[in-house]
Amino acid sequence: MPKLWIPRRFFIKGAAASLAAPYADAAIFSFDANGAIDPWTNLDGRLNAPSGTPRLSTLLNGYHPVGTTDGRYYLGTGGGFQPPWRVAGVDYAVGYPDNIVLKDPASISLAGVNVNTRTKTIDITEDDVTLDGYDFTQYIINTDRSRTKISNSRFRFTSFRNVGSRGFIDGRRSKNLTISYCSFDGTNMNVSDNRAVLCSDDFIMEYCNIANMVNDGIDCNSATYGGKFYIHHTLFNEVAVAGSGHGDPIQFVGVNTANWDVQFYFNTMVQHQQVNQSNGCYVDAGGGATMANPLLHHNTVVTYDSGPGHGGAPGNPGGWAYSYCFRPSHVGATVTGGSLNDNWCDASGCIEWRISDSSFPPTMTIKNNMNMVDGTVLT
Repeated sequence: MPKLWIPRRFFIKGAAASLAAPYADAAIFSFDANGAIDPWTNLDGRLNAPSGTPRLSTLLNGYHPVGTTDGRYYLGTGGGFQPPWRVAGVDYAVGYPDNIVLKDPASISLAGVNVNTRTKTIDITEDDVTLDGYDFTQYIINTDRSRTKISNSRFRFTSFRNVGSRGFIDGRRSKNLTISYCSFDGTNMNVSDNRAVLCSDDFIMEYCNIANMVNDGIDCNSATYGGKFYIHHTLFNEVAVAGSGHGDPIQFVGVNTANWDVQFYFNTMVQHQQVNQSNGCYVDAGGGATMANPLLHHNTVVTYDSGPGHGGAPGNPGGWAYSYCFRPSHVGATVTGGSLNDNWCDASGCIEWRISDSSFPPTMTIKNNMNMVDGTVLT
């Protein structure tokens, strides 16, 4: 198994210390039952995970050499076929905590928040609004303001609702939208054009669960200046489930001349075959945008050679879980630097694990990506 490598900028922004030198600062690490150092404790998300049971606790158990017992193996044990860190949605819960009582949105009484209980619509009309701990069943939220924060909440429809081209959260004209510890269930949404979240400049999602979407998970297709696009410690558990959707867990298209800082790390993507072709993490800096040093690292991807689109073939618009697990692109844009590293994939349901044609950014480093099916390095 390749040695541990994490981009320096990730540590500057989010970790306690660098792993330069052989575990130079052991104080930031924990130890397993056998006394081995666990370098992932402060990195993989487990310490800030919500209360709850992981939804896909057995997802990785079958990835191991022939003759090895099924189970979850860490730190390179079990043949080194599985991610050595704790994986979002597998080893720890994501979404809203199971030890809180969610509130009725009808009780919201905040300046800058208009709640229509008849249409089940919430409009945010002022900056710096925080909505925390609500059951937004049947509701959609619209925000075109700055610094909206939504956390510890549930989004779902228990009966059919056509939301048009919007999602549970429509933030296409928002700035600094942050979504934390939320669960999204796309069951009963309209069958052709829905998303969990539509976002714009400066967007952060963390510790969320996005499941059963009919179309995409997150769309970022509009922007003024760009800024952050950070998604981490989040589970994307099936998109395009209705059979007719075109589902990308992440569809990022850097329009206009925006300058973007893109980071996608310690997430989990799980997908059966779709009828319409799509991509897993689709990061396209097109439209004249600039993307400096995008980081796509330490994600876990499981795709299946079965599902609604089963039977497709190369050149057929259907028949794949994703066309590519990762599709960074620099067509019509400027991409400098960047890294696609330490992602662990089962690309059985894909054309390739990553796009490899001329649209792949030539400056992007490819390093230490692993094939969970046979334990080999992906290039």
